[in-house]
Amino acid sequence: MKLNKYTFNGYLRLSQGDSEGYVTIKEGVPRNALLYYDGEEVLGRDALERIMQMDSREDLRIEVHTNIDIDKLVSSSGGELTDISLDEKDVDQEASKEHVGISDEVGPKSTKDSPEEQQRKLIEQELKKSDIREREIGVYDMLIKERKGIPYTEPEPFPERYTFENFIVGPNNKFAYAAALEISKTPGGNFNPFFINSASGLGKTHLLKAIGHSVLQQYPGTKVEYTTTINLSAQFFQSQDKLKSRFQDVDVLLLDDIQYLANQPDIQDMVDFVLQTVKDSGGQLVITADRPPEEIPLLSPRLVSRFKSGLVVEIKPPVLDTRRAILKKIVDRYDMDISDEVIDYIARYVKKSVRELEGALNRILAFSTLFDEDITLEGVRESLSPYIDLSHIGMDITFVTGRSYLIEANRAEFAFHVLKSISHGGEVNIFSRMNPQRISDEYGFKDANIYWLTATDSDAYETVPPNLESLTWHLEEKFKGKTVVLLDGIEYLIGQTGFDATIQFVRHIVDTVSEKDTIFLMTISPDALERKQISILEREMEVLHE
Repeated sequence: MKLNKYTFNGYLRLSQGDSEGYVTIKEGVPRNALLYYDGEEVLGRDALERIMQMDSREDLRIEVHTNIDIDKLVSSSGGELTDISLDEKDVDQEASKEHVGISDEVGPKSTKDSPEEQQRKLIEQELKKSDIREREIGVYDMLIKERKGIPYTEPEPFPERYTFENFIVGPNNKFAYAAALEISKTPGGNFNPFFINSASGLGKTHLLKAIGHSVLQQYPGTKVEYTTTINLSAQFFQSQDKLKSRFQDVDVLLLDDIQYLANQPDIQDMVDFVLQTVKDSGGQLVITADRPPEEIPLLSPRLVSRFKSGLVVEIKPPVLDTRRAILKKIVDRYDMDISDEVIDYIARYVKKSVRELEGALNRILAFSTLFDEDITLEGVRESLSPYIDLSHIGMDITFVTGRSYLIEANRAEFAFHVLKSISHGGEVNIFSRMNPQRISDEYGFKDANIYWLTATDSDAYETVPPNLESLTWHLEEKFKGKTVVLLDGIEYLIGQTGFDATIQFVRHIVDTVSEKDTIFLMTISPDALERKQISILEREMEVLHE
């Protein structure tokens, strides 16, 4: 098994029988390894060599876990996986040929209820947490190593990737970016405290660290402290005196994920003391959270008031052009061979966060490497299908005669909206399972020719039986002029005649349309078909998503 450089950052889990092997990967290069084998635990290079020997076994299973902060993972373990191991996750997707799974998270794992595990559980209970994994690793390991007297080295807080130059600015984040840039030039000035809130993965931590990086570049010797709230809370349980002394004479305090102070009154009091200390000495406060201050549950009114006394800015999900720019930045940085067509597809359908965009690239590259295949649009659709956001992409498409379009939507409104958006100048023909009167009245197609797909005869409406030969004849009759034809109800045909026969029918129709002055639309409900069936249909036509 070969992993090319820059393929992805993450880790591999290999299992065979009772053996489990873990290899952390950064930029395609193995960095650490851990192997459980017949009750034995092997670390480092010896583990890697034995894991590689598992490659020839027929029942070997490989899981690829991407979107992991490997710098933090490796650093928090002191350079070897001695006190922590990786969490086995349920696999979201398997590729049947090689049993490749995809997951996005990593967390602590233990093979027995050790004192260290008891300590971890205690912290979890104290902090009442249920959904933090990646960021806990360093904190847990720090506590365990401190108890054992082992020096702990913090990861580099302001790596080069978290700079203002590497931050893509768009309409969704330009206010936050401009304020952060100003603060980095004049810390302790007008915007103090500066509070950034957004959903996970939209860049608030990037801006936080960019401020720290920029301040240290401009003002060498400045004392800049970056910490997460979970780290601060863990230190609170260890030693409050150390916590107080840590933030003496701090010039810039960068506090990430303040929402985890919810319902922790004792810790809130300590944090308020720290913030007041930094503020009184003229220091700059920058705080992030996943929601505005007033929406954090059971946060003290004093802290809410403190946060709102400065500048509160929200970062929203990136728009399409910003998503494209983010992807191109990543592709250029690592010199990836990915076409603009693939970048555009990812940008259109992966919408929620920058982290998801990076994760999408990781998955694509992992699949390409493991299966030794070029990165194609069809392959990208397959590898990302469980993860893409099928929300409305807008009607920025030019419909061309002789083309066929597949509309994937669970709501009839979207298909008829698409039909209305087409300016073709010809007649409109609709073949649907829906009652023709409803189509005419509710969707405004009073001048359209509407044919009811039903096995029952009707005196009021023209019907077409769910017979592929009959339907083919009716459709071909409508292809003779300048027309737009919508076929709504393919799931009904599949249920009546089977998928294999239906796909042959679809291919014939698409071929026929290609030589006509016709625009052909066909709808499917993604919830009603298997993913494999949808993929086959998508290969035959241009795709529009709701």
